[in-house]
Amino acid sequence: SALRLVVARYHTPSGREIQRPYVKGGDRTAYRTHPLPDTIPSPAYRTLRTGRTVYGGGGIAPDVCVIQDTVQASYLNALLRKNIFPEFMQRYLDRNRTALERDYPEFASFEERFEVPDEMYEELIGLGLEQGVTPPAEDSDVEAGTRRLLKALLAERLFDREALLRILHARDDADFIRALNLLKNWEAEGLPLLEAQHERQ
Repeated sequence: SALRLVVARYHTPSGREIQRPYVKGGDRTAYRTHPLPDTIPSPAYRTLRTGRTVYGGGGIAPDVCVIQDTVQASYLNALLRKNIFPEFMQRYLDRNRTALERDYPEFASFEERFEVPDEMYEELIGLGLEQGVTPPAEDSDVEAGTRRLLKALLAERLFDREALLRILHARDDADFIRALNLLKNWEAEGLPLLEAQHERQ
């Protein structure tokens, strides 16, 4: 195995620097929460294709932000840090692989019909509790997100990496829905974003 440590700064073809500056030192939290300045800093660049003026210096912020469920992310990250999922998935597949492969010979049938059984979900919760990870009380979003991740990890082990990604980025994914709605309503929602950019130039 090998580790590649990248210390260079990357720029887009238009010249914008991808990374935010560590203006408050090396603290990761300060880096992640560093606000973009009210005034756009120089240097200014002209894009190659459209000649649009863009500005560097503060990293690249998205035009549309989708607020993430931090409670769900915190719980799932705690399970991941404890390395609970690999052990759990192996134990579950040791008991159920034959039946799963019989019932879902192809990914399409698995994606459409498989639902995480309550006993599977509760077993994971119990394993997490044994490791000191307590789920948020009666949070349906956390449960839905946990079940989606379980289904995705199971799909990866039964099929391939692409299966995992297709489950994780299913049509009820908040980012996917926002992007899809933006494209469907481009004149009402997308064009104003471009116009706002031009007004700031």
